[in-house]
Amino acid sequence: MYIDGVVRIHGFASRSDARAAMPALTHWAAGLGTGKRQLR
Repeated sequence: MYIDGVVRIHGFASRSDARAAMPALTHWAAGLGTGKRQLR
């Protein structure tokens, strides 16, 4: 999965780190989804 790749690239050492980053990833993904809907 793409998010797994992002987690590896950023070097998160544990699941707790990944969980802490999830709100930011979710917000970013929601922004991408909104942008795609607007393009259509």
